[in-house]
Amino acid sequence: MIQIFGDFLEVLPEHRENLILIFPPNSIALGKNWRNNSVSANFIANFLSNLLSEDDTRFSAEEKSDIKGSVSYIANEMLENAMKFSDKTSFQPISIKIYSYDRKVVLLTTNSITDQAMEKFRVFINELTKSDPEDLYLERLESSALDENSLYSQLGLLTILNDYTAKLGWKFESSPNHPGLVSVVTMVQFMF
Repeated sequence: MIQIFGDFLEVLPEHRENLILIFPPNSIALGKNWRNNSVSANFIANFLSNLLSEDDTRFSAEEKSDIKGSVSYIANEMLENAMKFSDKTSFQPISIKIYSYDRKVVLLTTNSITDQAMEKFRVFINELTKSDPEDLYLERLESSALDENSLYSQLGLLTILNDYTAKLGWKFESSPNHPGLVSVVTMVQFMF
């Protein structure tokens, strides 16, 4: 069974440049070390930054730096979520992909979660689609401050949505070979 929510493109346009990083199942424990996610996110941002050559007059040096910072932040948040919420017993790899178009970036993470985790996530997605993102951000910020142990604040996704005027989408696909597990692809699209 496949379910799609939000702004998810099932077929991406022809792309000029892309990069895919795959984290084998035995390296998922590295997700607890936030620095490793940051290193990977910076690598992705540097990859994109190198595509914007010095001869490219469409962007100033400051704009290129802003683009690089945006990609690094978004990729880091996406990797953190994929690592944090991935089912550790599934032994499925986690991946992050970046596609670059003229002035558009599409980032996708793929990880496996349990049916129960999917239901919690769908509740958040439903709330997100029915709420003002800024109001929901403030509400989650307040509740997160009251409960320091909360894993499900979703503040990173809400920051991406609010601060980068990004589009978010998700694709959930049941695993026929692993009952009770669902592959989730999170997509972030933004213009620069």
